[in-house]
Amino acid sequence: MSGCIEEGDAAAESEAFRARYAAIRRIHCEGAEVLPVNARPTAVGEGLLDEIRRWDAYDARVDA
Repeated sequence: MSGCIEEGDAAAESEAFRARYAAIRRIHCEGAEVLPVNARPTAVGEGLLDEIRRWDAYDARVDA
């Protein structure tokens, strides 16, 4: 998510937004754990897995 939370956007301050964003991060985390074990990526797919890894690392920092 680019900038919205970091910049203090008022919409991102609502409890509903924060709860939904936390749920999305949990889902991403689960996918980030399952995909590397089960995926057999193509050259394009490897780039997608790299992006998922970056988001997983970002979410870990947000949750820390």
